[in-house]
Amino acid sequence: LNLIVDYDNQDCKVIISDQRGRKFFERKFERPSGVLTLDLSTLEKGVYIYEVFTRKNCTQKGKFIKN
Repeated sequence: LNLIVDYDNQDCKVIISDQRGRKFFERKFERPSGVLTLDLSTLEKGVYIYEVFTRKNCTQKGKFIKN
């Protein structure tokens, strides 16, 4: 999964969960800029939700399908 980010030198956290809210992935990134590439090869097939948080709030949210 590739996420485009630019948070003006703020740290962020990415969380991947399923539609029931179970977390499968959580990782912090220090001052990301550009594209975050996440290796999600261990996830089973299904529909997942990604959320990107900075200190203050959720800045990105979306769904993706793992085939």
